[in-house]
Amino acid sequence: MGDAEVLEVDEAALAAACVDTVMAGFLVLVVDTGNEEIVSMTWQTAQALEVEPQQLTGRTVEEVLGVALGELPEPQPRPGWSSGDRPLALQTPDAVRAVRLSHRADLGRRCVLVLRDLSETVAAMAEWQAELQALTEGTLQIEFTTDGEVIEADRWALERFGYAEGELTGLPHTQLCSPEEQDSPVLLDLWERVCAGQAVGGVFRRRDRQGEPVWLRGHYVPIPGADGSIVRIVLIAKVIDGEMRRQTDLEGRVSAINRSQAVIEFALDGTVTAVNDNFLEIMDYERSEVVGFPHRIFVDPDYAESADYQNFWARLRDGEFVSGEFHRVGRDDRDVWLQAAYSPVLDPDGRPWKVIKYALDITAEKKRTAEFEGKVAAIDRSQAVIEFGLDGTVLTANDNFLTIVGYDLDEVVGQQHRMFLAEGEDTVAYEEFWRRLRRGEFVTGEFRRRTKAGVDVWLRATYNPVMDPDGRPWKVIKYALDVTDEKIRNADYAGKMTAIDRSQLMVEFDTQGTILGANQNFLDLLGYARHELVGRHHSLLVRPDEAEGPAYQAFWDRLGQGEYHSGEYRRIARDGSEVWIRATYNPVFDPDGNPYKIVKFAVDVTAEKMRNVEMGGQMEAIDRAQAVAEFDLAGKVLAANENFLRTMGYVEDEVLGQPHSMFCSREYVTSDEYRDFWMRLRKGEMIAGRFQRKGKYGRDVYVQASYNPILDVDGKPLRVLEYAYDVSGFVSLQTRLQLKSRAMSEAAQKLAEVTSNVASRCTRSDMMLSQVHDEATSGTMSSPASLNALSGIQRTSNHIGEVSSILADLARQSNAAAFTMSVELGRDQVSRDSLAVVTEEVRRLADRASQAAMEITRLVEDVKLEINHGYEASRRGESSLGRVSSTVGKARENVGTAAELVRSQQVLVADIIRLIDDLEDVSGPGLDLPPAPTPDPEPTDPDPGPADPGTPESAGR
Repeated sequence: MGDAEVLEVDEAALAAACVDTVMAGFLVLVVDTGNEEIVSMTWQTAQALEVEPQQLTGRTVEEVLGVALGELPEPQPRPGWSSGDRPLALQTPDAVRAVRLSHRADLGRRCVLVLRDLSETVAAMAEWQAELQALTEGTLQIEFTTDGEVIEADRWALERFGYAEGELTGLPHTQLCSPEEQDSPVLLDLWERVCAGQAVGGVFRRRDRQGEPVWLRGHYVPIPGADGSIVRIVLIAKVIDGEMRRQTDLEGRVSAINRSQAVIEFALDGTVTAVNDNFLEIMDYERSEVVGFPHRIFVDPDYAESADYQNFWARLRDGEFVSGEFHRVGRDDRDVWLQAAYSPVLDPDGRPWKVIKYALDITAEKKRTAEFEGKVAAIDRSQAVIEFGLDGTVLTANDNFLTIVGYDLDEVVGQQHRMFLAEGEDTVAYEEFWRRLRRGEFVTGEFRRRTKAGVDVWLRATYNPVMDPDGRPWKVIKYALDVTDEKIRNADYAGKMTAIDRSQLMVEFDTQGTILGANQNFLDLLGYARHELVGRHHSLLVRPDEAEGPAYQAFWDRLGQGEYHSGEYRRIARDGSEVWIRATYNPVFDPDGNPYKIVKFAVDVTAEKMRNVEMGGQMEAIDRAQAVAEFDLAGKVLAANENFLRTMGYVEDEVLGQPHSMFCSREYVTSDEYRDFWMRLRKGEMIAGRFQRKGKYGRDVYVQASYNPILDVDGKPLRVLEYAYDVSGFVSLQTRLQLKSRAMSEAAQKLAEVTSNVASRCTRSDMMLSQVHDEATSGTMSSPASLNALSGIQRTSNHIGEVSSILADLARQSNAAAFTMSVELGRDQVSRDSLAVVTEEVRRLADRASQAAMEITRLVEDVKLEINHGYEASRRGESSLGRVSSTVGKARENVGTAAELVRSQQVLVADIIRLIDDLEDVSGPGLDLPPAPTPDPEPTDPDPGPADPGTPESAGR
């Protein structure tokens, strides 16, 4: 035929035959019954076959279907597929399709063939049959009715389940299930799905005739009947008991590690992919804050940028196992130490594709070691692992365990665990230990074990029962660390803690503040017995007004939330007295991170508190009484009190941040002395003395000051404190006193000279009178009056000489006292009492000098009178006493000169007395003598006199 023929049939008849089939997606061919050529097809058929109509029209049925029209099989309108079906092969130019004749309508010259496309079904059946063949190799098979009764079981099924041939037939499927699974929703759902025509695969636990578990991996396959409904069900499965045991062994190992250790998984670029609760608890993070973030969030930023860190991940990406102790950073930059192993996980080609880290938190041990012994060297080793059967037989052990105990592997495998027991082990406790493990209980702790050499070692270990698929333990894995050295250190630590308990106050509370216990030191300090405190609230120990305040409630709320608290606290003893303690309140957390009690450590600081209060009062008094300024080591003003500002004439804003040199003259600031002054302070040397400073507008200010470097904990200067008094008035007074003192000294020197002359004159007069007496006695003079006069003159003259000697000695003492006063006035710190003593001594000497001068005056007058009498007597006996008269005359002149000198002496004594009065006026009750600034240092370079007003003082620079 040429072009495709238009379908020329009765449309109504054709519709009646095809209405149901066209919509269902069947293939419809119209055949000429005469020549059996295909004359037409529906457009859905052409579309389904992916051909143009003319590619099939004109071809015979035999060419297209491989069978002549008269030999076509009977139509099969049923859906589905049966293994007895023989499909037709419909050939198109590009492909061959499997079809089945579903309907046939003979319409005279035309025959309508309705075909069902079986291509996809046949392909699926072929694939399924291939899979079924693969599955059935080495498998057992059991056939069931849709009601679940066993139809037939092959010999492998009978052998594994422990039945003889024919014993399973007719038994329900539930016979092969455990009692708890027979009515379970899971089993009912499985059977409903299979009966609905869905094959169900998976891993199934069944039981044998003895009730022991049988593990199968396979499929429940529904088998349809001729009408497409499911007529039977075939279980095709492999027995995987050994595989399940290995899997549960592995899962048990992983579960044991997950319970006892922190576990985290990373991609090869360091991104966190999974993490367990133990790790989150150690690092104090939430899961959402970790998963998806890089490993570097747990390390110090500097280390994260280092070559060591890059090399660390390069080794892991190369598949290298890395273990040891690692410093990590938790939330809020908290230091965390982990004993960890980084284990790359390899794919089937041996290439790493992720990294699993197993870790133990050793932060507490690190802190204890740092507190009592200093830094401990990191232990670069992984954990010790050993496996046991439930009877204690060693199955295997790794090198770390063997290294600790000193054995080779062949020396321990097959031996009993008790070979590692130390001497004196409690056999009853040991048996209970293994009973607990056989019951599946997890056991952890520190254990004393014995090495091959007979040496005891301590292991911190976890014994982890590994469960089989039925949840029953079948072996034990032990993970351990050698903590022998730590155990010894902890024994030392326990001793130190005992010492702390003896030396400090310790008390425990619940989170509501109820007292749980207290040590004897605490009880002794507050005067309570233990039974008087336990069970009582902490508020018993505070003042009532404090206990009722909101701050006190907030204090316990914060502690109950796990906040640490420290400080100095006032507490009330049993007798009502107040005590002060320096204490820390330390929340203790349970394994879930919730605070469950508070431990308080304290020391009694009552005496220290009182001293501090007293010291604070003293410092406040110093601040009120003295000028105080604070400088940094560069000399800049950090602070200054009101007295300092008033002394220098400034306000605070004018001095803060300014250099100390603003208070000094320009000449002094540029001098070597000023440079050395600050060098000494920066070295921590205290400098004290009197200093000339410059106030506002260049006013000279003299201060008695000490510069005190304040040292840090390492003994290095931090800043400088200056304590000072304004002694400008005193310096002026000191200058005036020194001038008066020098004048008094000069007057005393003149008095000494005059007194010396008087004594000299009296001595010559005595010699002359002795000569006169001798001449008168040996001569012709016989006048008793003359002799008596001469004897009286001689006695009086001798007395004058003695008094003059006394007066000369007094003059010397006065001069020495004046010198002492000059020295005293030259000191930086002048004592009013010492100055008063010196002044009183000078006055006493002056009084004695005045009395001596008056005595000399009287004696001189007596001598003059006696000489006149003697002269008259001698003149009457002039003939015999000529020579005597001449000598007496000279003596008379000499005595006259002495009298003049005595009058001068009296004037000098009066001047001295006047100077002393001036001193008393100047240094009387109103004298403002400067006290020593606090602290009272030894002056480094005492200066006997005031500084030159034009230059800085040298004292203490």
